[in-house]
Amino acid sequence: GTQNRFKPIKKNVVSLFADIRSFTSISERLGPKVLIELLNIYFDEVTSVIESHHGTVDKLVGDLIMVKWNIPHDVENSKVHAVLAAIGMQKKMITKVVPHWKDAGIPMIGIGIGIDFGTAYVGNIGSKDFNNYTAFGDSVENAAKLESIARPGQILITDSYYQTIKNEVPRPIKSIKGISLKGKGENNKIQVFKPLDYPDYTS
Repeated sequence: GTQNRFKPIKKNVVSLFADIRSFTSISERLGPKVLIELLNIYFDEVTSVIESHHGTVDKLVGDLIMVKWNIPHDVENSKVHAVLAAIGMQKKMITKVVPHWKDAGIPMIGIGIGIDFGTAYVGNIGSKDFNNYTAFGDSVENAAKLESIARPGQILITDSYYQTIKNEVPRPIKSIKGISLKGKGENNKIQVFKPLDYPDYTS
C-alpha cells in the first residue's frame, strides 16, 4: 500500500543534479516577470525529458533541478535512463530553451549536470509540519558536487558508474582526475559527456 511505499529504507538510488551556469549574473539582467516565464519554459522542457526516462523530480530550487531514479519505485536500467535523460536535457536546452532566452536578450544559457548512483537512505525527511520524501547519502552528495563543477553543456559521472553502462550510452569526450568525492579513492576518474558543440560562456 501507499504507507509501505514511503517507509524509510536503504536502497540503490540514481541522483541527477542540474542547474544553469552563471544564473545569478544572468538573472540580474531580467525583470521578475520575464525571468519567471523563462524559468518555467526551461523547467517544462527538461522535466518532460526526465519523465520520458522514468525519473522523479525530487526538488526545484531556483534554477536547480534534483532528480532521482528508484524512488518511490524501482526503474529498470535506471543508470542508463539517467545518462540518456541528461543527454536529452542538454539537447533540449539548445533546441527549445535557448531561443526563448535569446529573444529576451540573453545570448546563451546552459546547464551543467552531475549524476551518481549508490546506496542511499530514503524516507520522509523534515519537520512535523513539512517533510519531503527524498534520499540522502554519499552518492547524492557526489552527484551534487559533480554538477557544481560541470561546464555548460557537460554531464559528469564517475568512471565506476560509466563502466557499468559503457556499452549502452555514447562515449564520453574526455576524462578528468583530481576530483575528491566521498567513498572514492584518490585516483578516482570522472567521465565527461558533451552531447552538442556547446559554447562555454562562463569565465
